[in-house]
Amino acid sequence: MIRLTNLHKAKGLEAPVVVLAAPFGNKAYAINRHLERTPEGRARGWIVVQQKDGKTVARPSGWADKEKREREFQDAEDLRLLYVAVTRAKHELLVSRHPKNPERSHWGALEGWLEENGTCLKLDPVSPTPCERLASTAEDITAAVATTTTARSAAATPGFRFLTVTGLVKGEDEELAAAADVPPLQPRTAGPGGPDWGSAVHGVLEAAARGGTGEHLRAVGRSLLFELDRPTRSGEPTELDHLMATVQAVQDSDLWRRASSATRRLAEVPFAIRLEESTFLEGVVDLAFLEDDGWVLADYKTDRGDDPEFAARRRAYREQLRTYSSAWSSLTGESVKERVILWTRNGVEERI
Repeated sequence: MIRLTNLHKAKGLEAPVVVLAAPFGNKAYAINRHLERTPEGRARGWIVVQQKDGKTVARPSGWADKEKREREFQDAEDLRLLYVAVTRAKHELLVSRHPKNPERSHWGALEGWLEENGTCLKLDPVSPTPCERLASTAEDITAAVATTTTARSAAATPGFRFLTVTGLVKGEDEELAAAADVPPLQPRTAGPGGPDWGSAVHGVLEAAARGGTGEHLRAVGRSLLFELDRPTRSGEPTELDHLMATVQAVQDSDLWRRASSATRRLAEVPFAIRLEESTFLEGVVDLAFLEDDGWVLADYKTDRGDDPEFAARRRAYREQLRTYSSAWSSLTGESVKERVILWTRNGVEERI
């Protein structure tokens, strides 16, 4: 078996016999940039500004010295790559040579060694194998391609689809966006925001609902803030204290106290329910707990409540929770007695 590969793909590979082919294409390109590398791992660079025709517009001060150092670096890198190439062979190495201009070969640095130690191997030209005529006609091949294309298109058609509750609610008609009957959320509060912040709050509240406390919760919050690329200072998340205060405010709420004493409590519950033969609706319930007379579903929201789209979004949240409630009743066969949006910024419990 013969394997064709370039040098970069050959790194880490070995073979009994390796042939360094294509003894041409080596060219010393003009240097137009230089990168200074320090033992501490720092780097800074310089570039030559040129027009498309190669005419130099500007170059750094002391460029001749920088160009020389960059050329030395490139030469050393070429030598390193050549070392990688020649050490791929376990037993035998064949090096192709340019008959007249060895300097054009990427393997030119081996010329002196080959003259003294190599064994010359000359192979007579061999005529290429004649092309075989296909048994199939062009019409047969065209028809086969068309059949395959049709089959692939049919196979690519989804046999089912998943809808998210959030996406379904956002896609409803414009009546949803009017939100004229939605009162303002008071009081409005400052602080971190955005989807990533909401994910961090949800993550710590999930850990708390599953029994996490104290330093464990703080460690969860710290990890989440790092994972979500939230702001840091001196290697520590700047929002960690705010995050833990937000979680504590939720834990101090009446809703959380009820959940803590409930006969059954579930956190971040994923679900999927069939709407039609090939359509499923999926979502995640933030908090569900069972009391004597039915289930209570809670949805955490971390919105500030001070943007122009908030009223419409709040109306969508309500519809979302109603959809959760309907799905929960269908899946469990038990009633949902209460639906609550818990606004984490101010601890307000909004019942739907």
